[in-house]
Amino acid sequence: MADWNFNMAVVVGAILALVGVYFGVITPREAGLVLLGSMVGGILPDLDMGASTAVRLLEFSAIGLFSFYVFSKIWGNIPFLGFTLIFIGGLLLIFLFFFIIDLLLTPYGIFHSIPMGILMAALGVDFSYYLFHIPRDLSFVIGGAIGVGYLVHLIVDEIIGLRDKDSKGIKALKFWGKSKISTILMYLALIVAIASLPGFFKLF
Repeated sequence: MADWNFNMAVVVGAILALVGVYFGVITPREAGLVLLGSMVGGILPDLDMGASTAVRLLEFSAIGLFSFYVFSKIWGNIPFLGFTLIFIGGLLLIFLFFFIIDLLLTPYGIFHSIPMGILMAALGVDFSYYLFHIPRDLSFVIGGAIGVGYLVHLIVDEIIGLRDKDSKGIKALKFWGKSKISTILMYLALIVAIASLPGFFKLF
């Protein structure tokens, strides 16, 4: 099931990248970021699936991105002891995050929902723009690719859930999780992520 989710997200991302390049919306170099974004979005819903390959891949990716960021942006700008504390502390926070995910979340829970996909897309924009200083328009393209990959994953899950009687009624295209607390926290995080989008307050 997970392979179909990921493969379809890659296919859709590749199509979007090709169409974007053809119509001049993105450059060929930026097409790779669109494809990468759709791939990330295609595996993010499986964060609530426990010790899956997708979770391990996401954990390794988070460690890699964090390490790249601190060494490229912080190394040499602060004392070695301070850098060490930031680096080790960041790694411990990543480990703690995935431990909590594994401990608290249930399969096909809050991460298998439409608003979580929107949240991940918004966070993709925010992280690209504020953390990696990617231009605003390209940050929105990356966030959009993450959102599309996420939605494709949910759609495939829903189709498989309707087809496979052994899936016990998988519901992925929903607007809430199995826990009221996780649902409330998700919507609060979604509000903050959307309000943090670059240029958001200029709309009012």
